[in-house]
Amino acid sequence: MAASDDYFSNHANKLRFPWSLYHQPIVRTVAEAIAATPGGRVLNVGSGPFGELDRLPEGREYVACDVDERAIEEARRLHGDRLSDAVVIEAGAELPFDDGEMDVVFACDVIEHVMDVPSFLAGLRRVLRPGGSLFLTTPNYGLSTLPLIEATALEWAARRQGFSRKHIHPSKMSRRRLRRALADAAFGDIRIRRISLGWVLFAAATRAG
Repeated sequence: MAASDDYFSNHANKLRFPWSLYHQPIVRTVAEAIAATPGGRVLNVGSGPFGELDRLPEGREYVACDVDERAIEEARRLHGDRLSDAVVIEAGAELPFDDGEMDVVFACDVIEHVMDVPSFLAGLRRVLRPGGSLFLTTPNYGLSTLPLIEATALEWAARRQGFSRKHIHPSKMSRRRLRRALADAAFGDIRIRRISLGWVLFAAATRAG
């Protein structure tokens, strides 16, 4: 992976000011959603080092998975036995979990990085039990100003960290596009709202049947 494309360095800054203005509401909203959801086995897809684990409800079995081996190694180092499992996955490959194994699946700011959104969502649905809950966040590309900010201020900040934001979001989501993608993937009870001052979409859905 070329240094200009190395997104790993971004994880260390997520919960630091000013990036926390974007990410803190995501962590808080996901934590509240998990706390209000029954079931003990929770999968974080695209977990990175899972730095937000300390802020999530206790009494659950948390499983982390990510395409970056460094992220999973760091998650294991940080959390040890507090993680039920931590798995390196291959981009685009089937998730290495049984059908219906998870009570909750969440993926924070992952779907926009995915080329094949239908296959990605189908995989998340497969590992959820019937009635299980899915939580997703993604930048809100319904905001007309977001592409300009990404191309200027955010690109400048990214290059200072050693990577580029160009082409890292092939699947840009508005509320309408996200709702349609979830509906096409046969999720039900779809609810989408804006958080983080409107910059982020938070989606909740369930696996029916």
